[in-house]
Amino acid sequence: MTVVSTTTAPARLSSLQRAGVSTVAARDIAERRTMATFVGAGIGVFALGMAPLFNSIEQLLADAMALFPEEMTAVIGGVDMATPAGWLNAEIFSVTAPAAILAMAIIIGARTVGGEEEAGTLHPLLGTPVSRTRVAVEKLLAMAVLVAIARALVFVGTIVGDALAGTDIVWSAIAAVAAHLALFGIAFGAIATAVGAAVGRYKLSAVATGVLAALAWVTATFLPLSDRIADAAKASPWYYYASTAPIANGFAWGHLAALAGIAVRRCHPDHRHLQPA
Repeated sequence: MTVVSTTTAPARLSSLQRAGVSTVAARDIAERRTMATFVGAGIGVFALGMAPLFNSIEQLLADAMALFPEEMTAVIGGVDMATPAGWLNAEIFSVTAPAAILAMAIIIGARTVGGEEEAGTLHPLLGTPVSRTRVAVEKLLAMAVLVAIARALVFVGTIVGDALAGTDIVWSAIAAVAAHLALFGIAFGAIATAVGAAVGRYKLSAVATGVLAALAWVTATFLPLSDRIADAAKASPWYYYASTAPIANGFAWGHLAALAGIAVRRCHPDHRHLQPA
């Protein structure tokens, strides 16, 4: 176990031991809400600006779509970029927004166990008279709240942009892409938590999960171009986020359930990182 070398870690641990594991969720939210707000607001402002831009380049987009090869269409989400929903999907929700949410969720997830381990607070916390199940639930809850903060700001920015542009995207579809985005982030945050538990190091777990996310994108984007191997894309969490283009087609409940299942399995309390020392 890493030796605590700062004066703040013991004080923090002492307060956790006195107040119980609920303080873990409250502390995680308080310490990282600024990051969640910044990420969500950044995507929301981007969406607010991109929606009105569509009106001035609609014909250019229609001409471009006529020339796009199938591979390029797949990269932008497989939707018609000459429509308002397709434009936002291509510019924001196919790569930009999920990449930003992924980075945030991976940082949070990697710190959940790997960061606690490096700080020397994990095992003493698990030694408190609180069940491992509750520790896991509190950690997952904090991550979900932080991602939900970012999701809400993305939703608001997209709604305002749509209203300013008069593009009339169905609000339920905007809610759908925000929901898919949130569960996608939570799923990878949970994966980062599991990787951090395995390696016990924050930076290593963050990098490893980031590489896994990049491979997931490649798998979900390009394997469906071949009929022989298209089904293999279903092994990728990115497939369950993007393959149905929720901003154009609304909620895909089965895909949301799959993402939720990934998150729950990765944060299961029977994992060895949640066993007291």
